[in-house]
Amino acid sequence: MYLNGEKTEIIVDDHLPVYKGSKDLAFSSSSNNDVWVQFLEKAWAKANGGYDKIVFGLCSEVLRAVTGAPTFTFDHDMILEDDLWKQLKDGVRSEYAMLCSLDSEKYNFDDNDSASNYSYTILGTFKVNTSNGNVKLVKIRNPWDNFEWKGDWSDSSRLWTNNIKEEVDFESNDKGIFYMSLQDYVENFNATVICKVHEDYIYTKYE
Repeated sequence: MYLNGEKTEIIVDDHLPVYKGSKDLAFSSSSNNDVWVQFLEKAWAKANGGYDKIVFGLCSEVLRAVTGAPTFTFDHDMILEDDLWKQLKDGVRSEYAMLCSLDSEKYNFDDNDSASNYSYTILGTFKVNTSNGNVKLVKIRNPWDNFEWKGDWSDSSRLWTNNIKEEVDFESNDKGIFYMSLQDYVENFNATVICKVHEDYIYTKYE
């Protein structure tokens, strides 16, 4: 991992914590039984001084540590919508890793407070032409598939036309993937994180 920007080797054993009296993993697990998830988490816990130190954290910090790539956080209260849109478009075009997190104090998804405890992936940006003018759409994925956005441009929204669906590669059957207008995105998510990781980039540090 890259700790404080410096590549650092972290050695862990193959013991994983489970709940007392069972074989159920106490922390992260994979739906398809991959084990790298648990060992990556264990390495991150060791780097931070224990599992209790990584209960909460910033996705930007983890992305930076795992990739070594420069990672930028854009606070939605501190950036103009046009400037944020430019950053999103550039991130999609460059295939950067991009995440966003819900504002736990004002999000309008539903009454499930757990929704604000993890990050969402940004998959794409689209500018579509409607009867009311151009609309900027953000395509987002909920990694847990347990709910989606229910407002304008949700799967059941009447705003969709066949032409627009084709234009944005509409995916109504894929649970966890949804679309929002840029305005709704800014109002419901508090920040955008862009990790500028690319296989052709060479990262270095200054002494």
